[in-house]
Amino acid sequence: MDDDAAVDEALADVPVVLHCAGPFSQTSKPMVTGCLRTKTHYLDITGEVAVFEAIAARNHDAKKAGVMLLPGVGFDVVPTDCLAAHLKHRLPSATRLVLGFQALGKISRGTATTMVEAQNQGGLVRRGGVLTPVPLLGKLA
Repeated sequence: MDDDAAVDEALADVPVVLHCAGPFSQTSKPMVTGCLRTKTHYLDITGEVAVFEAIAARNHDAKKAGVMLLPGVGFDVVPTDCLAAHLKHRLPSATRLVLGFQALGKISRGTATTMVEAQNQGGLVRRGGVLTPVPLLGKLA
């Protein structure tokens, strides 16, 4: 990831990348930059909010390159947002949604590293469309 020429060569004939190498706080920037240079569409499976923000900040660059940058296509973001939208459609009078997850397998090295990096940062909830910091395992309502 630290060799631009190698990244460009690997992406030369690739129309779209599904980036799965975390922690994305360390790996997404060089891959996104390579995708912009080579005009390769970018997807990843991150759930790291800082990575979402960093990639969103590159929207102008993506439009200029004619590529899509779409982080969060893994389980913990896009599918859960789709579930939330589906439930809102089915239960329009609902005012609150709390989702919980149970991991059934082992976590990857990248996920474990991300968890260690974020352990003192607390959590985030969306209130009125705005991401709001909350204590980790704090009250969500």
